[in-house]
Amino acid sequence: MIGISTGAITIRVVDDTTRTQIINYLNSFFSIINKDIDLKTFNLFKYSIINNIQTIIAIWLLGITVIGIPVVLIIIALRGFIIGFTVAFFIKEFKVKGITLSLLCLLPQNIFLVSGFIIISVISILFSISILKNKINVIKRPSFLNRFINYTITIFIVSIIIIIGCLVESFTTPILFKIINNYLTVFMK
Repeated sequence: MIGISTGAITIRVVDDTTRTQIINYLNSFFSIINKDIDLKTFNLFKYSIINNIQTIIAIWLLGITVIGIPVVLIIIALRGFIIGFTVAFFIKEFKVKGITLSLLCLLPQNIFLVSGFIIISVISILFSISILKNKINVIKRPSFLNRFINYTITIFIVSIIIIIGCLVESFTTPILFKIINNYLTVFMK
């Protein structure tokens, strides 16, 4: 929530040059979508999977270390910042079109992605805390190997939620985006 709020607030301090560059980039992107250029949805899926799997692996590795807790929190905050900034920018610059794009093109995949990353981050932080508690207290617990295997399997299972988000982002969102952009372009003229 802090990341999303910070991203939304940051939109107020973006200078005019940067704002213009972002608008020009988005307008060129919108025009590409408007043309009947075949979007390579499989390439989008591959890119999305690679990016998100890298983040999952980073969070998983950080969960093995106690010092990884703040880094996991920073990763989640940065992802929230990006979402907050994007939604706030869309709404500020594109008004009704921005609200519609945010609700129908950013929200669907982020329901899965944000949920999945929050769950994985919590699991990672809890595993780090359990390692720390095990070092401080000499309480009889299951072996580290058993806990590590359970941790890894749980992260893997929850990753399925993120993969669903990647599928939505790659195969559903571009179609919705094109339909909405065409409709709003006609409607807004």
